[in-house]
Amino acid sequence: MKLRRSDHLCPNFQAALDVLARPWNGLIMATLAEVESLRFSALREQLAAMGDRMLSLRLKELETRGLVERRVSPGPPVKVDYALTELGDETRHSTMFSLMLDKLDRGPYAFNPVDRFATDLLRAFSTEPLAYVAVLFVEEMFDALQRYGLRDETVQPLCRQTFRIHVVEEARHMRFARDELFRLIPRLPRVRREALAGVVAIGVGLVSRSMRTPQMYADAGLDVKEAMRAARTNPNGRAVLQECIDRFVPVYDELGLVTPASRALWRAQGWTV
Repeated sequence: MKLRRSDHLCPNFQAALDVLARPWNGLIMATLAEVESLRFSALREQLAAMGDRMLSLRLKELETRGLVERRVSPGPPVKVDYALTELGDETRHSTMFSLMLDKLDRGPYAFNPVDRFATDLLRAFSTEPLAYVAVLFVEEMFDALQRYGLRDETVQPLCRQTFRIHVVEEARHMRFARDELFRLIPRLPRVRREALAGVVAIGVGLVSRSMRTPQMYADAGLDVKEAMRAARTNPNGRAVLQECIDRFVPVYDELGLVTPASRALWRAQGWTV
């Protein structure tokens, strides 16, 4: 499997693609994605050209990466099954989007240097609560935008089909992220909740700016300066993004992640919460 590489991708995302691109890993995960779980012998039967030793090595690698879990049921006899973890199931979408980029021969597009530094800084100090906070608002925003896209018949058909698949399958991952947030956030001290509230406001700005990059408009044959200006001042575009924000803010508000200080950051970027 050949997956697109780029210096613009998050290193963690690129590392995930590298794991999937290794011989047999993609096939193992694709096979497990079609069922709830499989025993080693059943998995070996479906990957007949793969030897026992290689299958065992690849499963251990995927288990170490947190993509596959080994489930042991007490016997007698003891039963061992393999299944995708929540993270492992998510990588199917990473593969799908990477293959779509290859097909379209477009992107990925780089952040501007300031936003790239900000994302690197956030990633360097990432924690489990921060990861789920970011996953939820990013997925909520893209879910809403993809719903607009799949209804728009002027959007390229391959993109619409990709959006449709992602919208249907991502609902479960967003529920998982919400459940984890309600498990983790109430345990945090107030100062950490305040910090996370600020990260949410900053992160939404990063995501919204990532949707308009100079190279994207250049590839479309547009005047870059004029296209960037039009995108920044487009009232319809801002209204759509505000609607996306309105979808997840109540959840963060309930969790105590919308504070007076974070509201000031939201307003500074032109958003209402």
